[in-house]
Amino acid sequence: MSNRSDRERHVAQMIASSQLEGLAPDKSDQVILQAYIDGKVSIEDLLAYARQFATLAAYDEWRRTHAEDPINDPQSCISADQIMNEIHAFIKRKK
Repeated sequence: MSNRSDRERHVAQMIASSQLEGLAPDKSDQVILQAYIDGKVSIEDLLAYARQFATLAAYDEWRRTHAEDPINDPQSCISADQIMNEIHAFIKRKK
């Protein structure tokens, strides 16, 4: 197990890396970071939390840049008739 100064350095590095990505720890992040510094949370738990955070951040970024584009672009809308025609064609192909 690492000592407190190592854990503080680990947290500082994680925060610096997050800030390079334009992210800052919120209150729940700060709780787990402090728990790690205090030796109450293992490095494995901290890394699992960081991976989960990164996954959610990546999904949010994807959703903002891709998933909402069609919603905000009226020219990319598909008519209900076109959707139904495609569904019927799909069902016919599967029969």
